[in-house]
Amino acid sequence: DFSKDIGRAHGQGKISRHDGSMYEGEWVEDVAHGSGREVYPDGSEYVGAYKNGVKNGRGAFRWPNGTEYTGEFKDNAFDGWGLYKWNDGRVYKGQWSANRFHGYGVMTWVDGRRYEGQYRDDKKAGVGTFVWSDGRKHVGLWVDGKQHGVGVFTTSNGFSRKGNWADGTRTEWLGDPVPETKIDEIMPKELVFSPPQVPEETFANAMPHSNSESNGNGKQGADGPYMPHLAKSMQPEPNA
Repeated sequence: DFSKDIGRAHGQGKISRHDGSMYEGEWVEDVAHGSGREVYPDGSEYVGAYKNGVKNGRGAFRWPNGTEYTGEFKDNAFDGWGLYKWNDGRVYKGQWSANRFHGYGVMTWVDGRRYEGQYRDDKKAGVGTFVWSDGRKHVGLWVDGKQHGVGVFTTSNGFSRKGNWADGTRTEWLGDPVPETKIDEIMPKELVFSPPQVPEETFANAMPHSNSESNGNGKQGADGPYMPHLAKSMQPEPNA
C-alpha cells in the first residue's frame, strides 16, 4: 500500500528485488516497521518484528543449511533470550548480547555433552557445570572458556572431589573424595547457582520450514546479522 499524502510505502506491502531478495509485511513511511518476512539472495529467511527498518523484538532466522535462531533481536543482532540450533545437532538456549552468548545459557552436543551456567562474550565465564558424555561432571568457576578457580569434579563412577583449577588444568585437590550423594557437603558456597527463569514463550514463534535445499554456509546476506564466530567450532572441551 502507498500513502496518497506522502507517496511512500505505508501499511501492508511486498517488494521483490532483482537479486532475489524480498520483503513482505508492514511498512511505515517506506521502512519495514511491525511484522514482516524477509528473504535474502542466498536463501536465508527472517520472520518477525521490525522497528524503523531493522530487526527488533521477537523473530526467527534460518540459513539455507538448516541452522536457525529463534528469539529476541535488537538492532539486527541476537540480543536477549534466544534458541540457536546448528545443523550438526548442537543447541544453545539462553541469553545473548550483540550476537554473542552472554549471561545464562545451556549448550548441548549430540554426543551427550552439556554445559549449563554463565557466559561472557561467547565463552564460559562465572559459575557453570560441564557434563561429559561418559557421566563425568565439573561444577566450578570458569574464566575465558576454561576452568579457573575452585571446583568440584565427579567421576563417572560417582565420586566427587573438590579442587583448584588454573587455565583449564587442575592444580591441587582439596580434601578427599566423597560419594556423589554427599556432594553438597563439599560444595563451596560460591558455586551454588540459581539459574534465571527462562521465558519459554520467547522460543515459541519458530519459523515454518520450507522444502528447499541448499549448501549454504550459514551466513546471512544483505544487512542482517553476520556472525562468522558462530560458524567456528565451540571452544575446546575443558580438561578434567
